[in-house]
Amino acid sequence: MALLSKEMQIEASENTQSTTDMLKLLWNLAPHVEALPEMFINVADRHYLESPELEFMFTQVKDTKKCQEFLNAVMLTMSLDKRSGYIAILDLMLESNFEIETFLEQTVEIKLSQEMANKALELQDYDALKVLIKYGSPQELNLQDALAAIDNSPPY
Repeated sequence: MALLSKEMQIEASENTQSTTDMLKLLWNLAPHVEALPEMFINVADRHYLESPELEFMFTQVKDTKKCQEFLNAVMLTMSLDKRSGYIAILDLMLESNFEIETFLEQTVEIKLSQEMANKALELQDYDALKVLIKYGSPQELNLQDALAAIDNSPPY
């Protein structure tokens, strides 16, 4: 009986020379070996959008607890690139029958500027103008033109 450490599993998933065929072989020969969040993340780092590799990795998630563990790991390391495999993983999790909790709050602070308001006016981006009006400070931003543009904007 060979000993397979957590580090070895993670290392195998990082190997860009192999596909998930090695991982499939591992789980065929040793179905008791659990998938690790780090393995999932390593596979996601190599794939964009949906892929058979990501779908296969998700088949190794056997219960709600494991799904929640994977979700938490993905949310803590997630790339904001919309083409990233992370988005595909999240889609797989949300489409699954597992009951998961989303409690991690991700926030990004953005300093609103007059330049943003001017650009939104130039592009006639009414959604951006509404955000600027809602969250912008009247002491820091001249939003009169934004208010007028929204008042005169065509209805959706």
